[in-house]
Formats: sequence, structure tokens, C-alpha cells
Amino acid sequence: MKISVLTTDSVPLLGGISDYTHGLMSSTVNEIQWNLRTSAPGSAEEDKLLPYPVHRFAIVPRLVGNRFGDGLAFVRKFNTLWWRLAKRKAGYTQVRKTIVEDRPDAILISRWNEDAHWWCRACIDMGIPYIMIAYGLELVMSVSGKLNTGRKDDFTQAVLVFADSRHVADLVKELSEGVCPVQVLNPGITPAKMKDVPNETAKSLMKRLGINSRFILAMGRLVHRKGFDLAVKAFDMIAEDRSNIDLVIAGDGDDRDEVITAASNSKHSDRIRILGSISDLERNILLQECEFFIMPNRSVEGDLEGFGIVFLQANLYGKAVIGGNNGGVGDAVLNEETGLLVDTSNTSSLAFSITRLLDDKELADSLGRAGKDRVLKEFKWSLLSRIFLRGTQEFLFSTCKPDRKKGQ
Repeated sequence: MKISVLTTDSVPLLGGISDYTHGLMSSTVNEIQWNLRTSAPGSAEEDKLLPYPVHRFAIVPRLVGNRFGDGLAFVRKFNTLWWRLAKRKAGYTQVRKTIVEDRPDAILISRWNEDAHWWCRACIDMGIPYIMIAYGLELVMSVSGKLNTGRKDDFTQAVLVFADSRHVADLVKELSEGVCPVQVLNPGITPAKMKDVPNETAKSLMKRLGINSRFILAMGRLVHRKGFDLAVKAFDMIAEDRSNIDLVIAGDGDDRDEVITAASNSKHSDRIRILGSISDLERNILLQECEFFIMPNRSVEGDLEGFGIVFLQANLYGKAVIGGNNGGVGDAVLNEETGLLVDTSNTSSLAFSITRLLDDKELADSLGRAGKDRVLKEFKWSLLSRIFLRGTQEFLFSTCKPDRKKGQ
């Protein structure tokens, strides 16, 4: 089976979408002849390390800043029309080039956005089946009227959609009014990449980072929906009576200032460390050494936590986890079994959950053990990739293919 991938994300990179795509492709290279075509920046040396060929291309620049004549309404409309036509042409060019050079059985659109919309249009017009992966955010984010209609058509016309959680699968069904075939394919873990780190190495890093105490770990992209400012506020509520516990926050993102402000306003700011971006080794050490993990994701209009792979990463190290009871996190965290799901709109409830795990080590350990067992039994890419293989074979090569109405 030959599948070409079109994406705006390089793989692998720190981040759920690109890691998901890379994990899926890497675990099926013996069954699928992959070709990755990406507009993300990268180097030939990096590409050589991947177990599949990579072809990089440039796309029409996004609308950034003021264009010549934008101060006049009719010129601005002309500029936007030209840009959209250029996008459409670029989409057709890339899909046609992919078909001619790769001759794939299908194209995988690994992330829907405005660029991917034109790739979908081209696939439909050229009669090439395409598969999509849905993560959640692209289904709820606000887009312009015409693009909103295009989003619905793109998902409806897909031969198959893989959703990273049950919640996201429901969103796909709602968007396509039940027309689109959708299967849940949770993100996976490659345990070999997350091994225990020798104690001396771990201690050396902890010292270099200035972490000299027991600590709770919060980690991920610093964006509002992940709720790291809520973690700071909840920590502030319990820190007075637990002077031997610190809070460590690792990661970077657009809302870094929000987290820094929350930490600066904390009565215990000297016990809150914001590390910024970290390496894979540093991530593994922090997960290995922390008391437990917390990412109090919140409900946000036009945004969504589709799954939360970091919860599985923490579980793999035998750590209990605390997450927000919203989005698709219920697939990643089993409440009272592998971690705790909390109503993060109530900071007191979040603080109470932190207190439970700090005061009941037996509970924290049992949740962590159960989480590790679950990850190893259910979330290895070597197992999850079978779902992808069965689904694609069924929908690409069965005699009962969905009716794809050209151009609609």
C-alpha cells in the first residue's frame, strides 16, 4: 500500500500533531510505502534520520502584515482574491505533483487548515482518495464563512477520518452530519524512547536546573487551554502547609506571559520554576523524578484539548496524573484509575486533587502503576498502528467505497 502525506508540520517535532503522524508512519513502514511532503522548514541531514522519504516544498505565504494598497478597500479585496487563487493553484500543484511522482493509493492529510483545504479540493477534483486525521482544534476553531463550509465538505468527502479521541470522533460526526466514516485512533507511545535515566544523570540535571526539593510537574505548550496558570493558583492554595514541595513548569508557547504573571503574583513564587523549552532527555528526567503530573486543561471557546499525550508519558513513568475533565482527555486519563479528572473551572477542586495525591502516597502510587500497565497494554504504536492498517485497507480496497461527489 502506498500513501503520501501532505502536511504543514515537520516530523518529528515537539508537539502532539507531528509526533502523532511520525509515530503512525514509523510503526507501519514495513506495511506502507510512505512519502512525506511537507512545507515545514528542515534540513536534508534531519530528513535522512527518518525511516521514510521526505520532500519539502514552499507554499504561498500567509497573510502577514500590510500588503501594498491594503489601505483601500477595493485593492484589499483584490489582494485577498489573488492570494486565495494562488492558494488554490498551489494546492492543485502539490497534489498533482504527488500523484505523478508517488502514484499513491491515497493521500493522508495529517492536519486540516487553510492550506489543507485546497489539497482536499484538488484530491476531490482529481479523483484521488484522501484520509484525514482529526485532533479537535481544527473542528472548533473559528474560520471565515466560505472556509467554514469548505471544512465541512472536506471532512465529509474524506474516504476515512481517524480521530484521536472519542470526543473528537463525535465532533467529526456532528460536522459531517454522520456521513463521514470515522474511527478512533488514540495517540501512541514508543516506550524505547522513554527509558529510565541513571540516578547520577538525573541528579546532575536537577542540580543544574536548581530543583532541590520534591516537586509537582506541569509540562506542555504554554497556551491558555492547558491551564498552567490554574496550576499555579491551585499550588498557591496548598503550598503554605507543604513547604517541602515545589511546582515545576516546563514548556513554552504563545501564552507564556500568562503563566509568568500568575507565578509572579503567587505568595510562593520562589517555589515555582518555569523552565521553558526542554530536551527529550530533560523531559524524561523530570517525569521520572516528579511526585506526579498535572495539566489542568480548561474549556475554551474555539479551542480544545483533543487528547493529551503527555498524560500517557507521565503514566509510563509510573506517575499519577491530574487533568481537566473536558475535551478528549477522558480517553487519556481514566478517573480514579490512572489519574484524577477535575472540574478546572473550580480552583478549589483542583487544589483538593493535588492535596489528595500529596497526602495519600499509596493512592498516587497505585494510580501510577495502573497507568503504566495501561499504556504498555493499550497505547504502544506497534498495537495502535493495526487499527490504521485495518481501516485503510477496508475503506481503500473494499468493493463498497463511499460515494465521492466530484467538486462538492
